[in-house]
Amino acid sequence: MRPLLLAFTLLLASCSGDENAGPKAEYGKGPFRPVRVTFWQDPENAASGHLTERRLADGSVIAREHCVGLDPLATQDPAFWADLAVESDSTGKVARVLVTAGVGEEAASNPLRLELTRAAGGRWSRSRPGGGWDELPALDGCDDVEIPAAHATASLPVRRLALRAGESKDLDRVLVRVPQLDVERVRRRLTRLDETMYAWEGLGKDGTSAWRVELRADGTGAVLEQSAEGLHRRVVRDTTIE
Repeated sequence: MRPLLLAFTLLLASCSGDENAGPKAEYGKGPFRPVRVTFWQDPENAASGHLTERRLADGSVIAREHCVGLDPLATQDPAFWADLAVESDSTGKVARVLVTAGVGEEAASNPLRLELTRAAGGRWSRSRPGGGWDELPALDGCDDVEIPAAHATASLPVRRLALRAGESKDLDRVLVRVPQLDVERVRRRLTRLDETMYAWEGLGKDGTSAWRVELRADGTGAVLEQSAEGLHRRVVRDTTIE
């Protein structure tokens, strides 16, 4: 039996004031409305996280999260940590993703890093370790990302698609695996079951469902709970800082 993590330290991911940190400035008065802060936990996978969401006046959103947990598929070093930032535009499509991750054995100055950007035309690019960017045409048509280890990306399709009860939509997403930071294209299906419940399915190449997770969301489209076999992630604290 794998040892579980004995304790979790949830740190508030600081907002960088560096001009080169990205296209959205996170310091200064005026651009942000109230900040939503949530804490979540998943006892089955010894996982937990801390998420902040800041909305700008133009409707874009910057989500930052620190999470820790266990990778049930890992045979060695199953425990991981990750810090991430996801920037979405006013339509709910992801524009930029930053992920730093590790398993606790790497040097503090040398964790794994991933940066993805999505151009206005839909083309994704990945930063190179030595500088520069590689375009990723295989991801064309993917409007958002999925990071299963984190909670920040669970609400993206719920909010963006705004389905009515009984409606269903298939979509392609960019899957980022933590802590490996591998990137691939995946097919998903979102179905709205009623006012608060959704079904989230992973689709195989033939279009059939390979797995299913039930989501419970609030009136803003924020996912509060994810339930499936081997998964029970729920928000345990949800507050807004004015």
